[in-house]
Amino acid sequence: GNRYPHNLPLAWRTSSVRIGDVELLVEGRSPVVRTTDWRCEYELGAVVEAYDLRKDGVEQTFVLAERPAAAGDLLITGQVTTGLRTADRGFAHAPLTFAHADGTAIVSYGAATAIDATGRRWPMDSAFAGGALTLRLPAAEFAAASFPLVIDPLLASVVARAPKRRLAVRRL
Repeated sequence: GNRYPHNLPLAWRTSSVRIGDVELLVEGRSPVVRTTDWRCEYELGAVVEAYDLRKDGVEQTFVLAERPAAAGDLLITGQVTTGLRTADRGFAHAPLTFAHADGTAIVSYGAATAIDATGRRWPMDSAFAGGALTLRLPAAEFAAASFPLVIDPLLASVVARAPKRRLAVRRL
C-alpha cells in the first residue's frame, strides 16, 4: 500500500541439500526448469525444488524422489536476499518472520513439515544465520521415511489487520 512505496521482495537460492556429510547438489550444474501458469520447478539433481502460487502465499516444496545412498540429518540450506530483517536464531520448529525496518511484519517463512509417501509427517526445525536459512530433518526421521519425501514450508504475506472497533450510534 501507500505505506511502502516500493516492493519488499524476498529471494531464496538453494545452496545446499545434504544428508549427513553427503552433498546432493552438483556444483556448477544449471537446474532444469519447468513452468506452468501456477507452478515453477527446478530440477537440482536428486531434489526438485518447486513453487506453487496459492491464495494464502507461495508454497515452496523440495521433493526427494528416491532415498539417497547416505545417512544422517537432511539439511536444506538457502541464501535469503532481502531488505527485510529477521533475527538470527538456532534450530526451532517455528516460522521465521521477516519485517520492514519499522518493525512491521511483511513475510512469514513457515515452519516446515516433511511428508513421506505413506503420509507420515515430521516437524522440521529451521535456523537462520548470516542470510542463510537451513531446514533440518533429524537422521532418525529421515531413515524412517518412505520415498518420495516432500519438504513443505509455506511462504506467506503477513497482513496487518486493524483492530475491530465498535460502532457508536447516537440518536440526534
